[in-house]
Amino acid sequence: MQKSLFAAVAAAILVLSVAGCGKDTDKMHATGAAGSTEAKQIDVATRKKAFEAKLAAWEQYGLDINATANSKEKTHYLIEVKDAQQSAQALLIWLNAGNTTARDRKTTVKLLENLKRFAMDVDWMKYAKNQPKSVFVYAVGSDKEKEPIKSLLQKQALGIYLSYDNNDRLRGLDVKDIDSTITVGTKTTKVLLTGMKAVISKMPTKQDTASKMHLESGTFSYVSNSNYTTDNNKTAVKTLRFSYANGSCDVDKSNSYLGTIACHFPSFSFEEEEGSTRTMVELGEWGLKTASTAKAGKMQSIGTFGIDTIKVTHADDDNPVSVTLNDLKFDVSATGIDESLIKALYVLASTPQKESNQSIDKTMKIVGDMFSHGFTIDYLASIASIEGRAGDAAKSKVFKAEAIHEKGRASFTDTYEFKDLTTIKSVTVTDGAKGSTLFALKELKFGTKISKLYNFMPGFMTFSAALAKHPGRPEPTEKEIKKLSMVGMRMVNNGFSLAYSPLSIEAIKIAEAKVDYGSMQLDLDATLAKNSVKLSSPMSVMQLLGFLQVDGKLTLHKADLEQMSNSFPPQVMAMVMLYAKYEGDQAVFVLKFEKGHLLVNDKPVM
Repeated sequence: MQKSLFAAVAAAILVLSVAGCGKDTDKMHATGAAGSTEAKQIDVATRKKAFEAKLAAWEQYGLDINATANSKEKTHYLIEVKDAQQSAQALLIWLNAGNTTARDRKTTVKLLENLKRFAMDVDWMKYAKNQPKSVFVYAVGSDKEKEPIKSLLQKQALGIYLSYDNNDRLRGLDVKDIDSTITVGTKTTKVLLTGMKAVISKMPTKQDTASKMHLESGTFSYVSNSNYTTDNNKTAVKTLRFSYANGSCDVDKSNSYLGTIACHFPSFSFEEEEGSTRTMVELGEWGLKTASTAKAGKMQSIGTFGIDTIKVTHADDDNPVSVTLNDLKFDVSATGIDESLIKALYVLASTPQKESNQSIDKTMKIVGDMFSHGFTIDYLASIASIEGRAGDAAKSKVFKAEAIHEKGRASFTDTYEFKDLTTIKSVTVTDGAKGSTLFALKELKFGTKISKLYNFMPGFMTFSAALAKHPGRPEPTEKEIKKLSMVGMRMVNNGFSLAYSPLSIEAIKIAEAKVDYGSMQLDLDATLAKNSVKLSSPMSVMQLLGFLQVDGKLTLHKADLEQMSNSFPPQVMAMVMLYAKYEGDQAVFVLKFEKGHLLVNDKPVM
């Protein structure tokens, strides 16, 4: 249902673009769907002639357009998709979405092939006066559709109203409201869509891909009830509900890849109910912002995403579960991206290739070049808390994690460098009925650092291209695996450093195991030197040990180490105590692995 609606909207945009081919140098005269336009009087015949001239030009993009009813006041056009591949390519260009994936393009082609025919009604008096909703584009279909799509097509429900300015440029778009209840067999579906529209200041064209528009989602709800017979011959109902309300996006782009996008959604919900089982997903207020700029041939892209709450509940007779995530935030920035390569991606996406495999090869080559030319990604993620409950009231367990943060950086040049630190203030599990603490963890920190690792991404992109050419193939060929293995071999032979520091906790308690430990910290730093080892068999991995050096340090309270002795076999504990070194009330283990030998506190481990 939603895909069919998208197809109608998308095809309408394809058709409406006939009036958007010129340069947009004038100020916005129209508010499109948001209000009336400046009523500059122009001869109707002149406006009609200009409109139809541009409409005829679009037949080169795989469309067959014919006026089946024509008068001075109104014209009805029938638009048939003759070449879905060509039409989809043009559509994606006009949607300013030339960098979509092969899968997205395939989906667009399939949607156009399925609906096949569209109609357009033009009120020339409204059009000449620049009045809102002067053009109506809607899906007609191929006469092969089944319910509920068939009923929607008969009602001309899948359509868009368009508004233009004095220069025949698109300024407003209003999706036709839908309020339909359709019954097919034992299934009843109700669809409600109101207020979806766009106010367009500038529509992208092939010559000028800049765009500026305000989009509103309106409100949407989908409810379906299906009756079925259970195993014990009773009638039951399965219900699906999906809804969102009053989302909006503002787009201001100087070209296909530079500019800003800001989106905001107040609510979203999904619910499935069947008998005593009910599953619900609710999203609170969320927003997304992106901004891309360029200077001296290098791009910087910044993105932020935030959501107030995510709540998931599953209720049934045996094991009800609920999880709530509060205040999720994610910030990411990419700097130093080669602008010429981004531009090449968009040019490639807007240029039809003779074969899809050509497009895959060229796309992956450009992406691989982006990694080899180098750029840096910084990110910061945080969650205020995650709360969950499982089980009924008498047997429930309550989970809570607070103040989760992750900060990191990844950079690509000749080598791959990565640094990340994750912190969690606390994690607790309690008995829901008794209120007693079953598990408690305080101040977890986990740091990771990778240095001087061979930049494997260009080679991996080549491998990915080979797989993408054969999406139905179950596994890669020996030749493809060999190419990927060569990349892995180079990573190993060039050497690299890997560190885990810190890996620490402030305190941990486990009631059932009678564990109550204080602070602990482990730091590990491993370096694999440059080598010429050929990893031809599992045994050849042992040759790398001569090039591996590891330094580490484990620190914990002496009392905690003694408490651990109760859970270790006597032989193991005796070995641990043999190597232990004490600094005040701390037990310290300094680790060193070099040339195949392990030392603990300078004592060799046999």
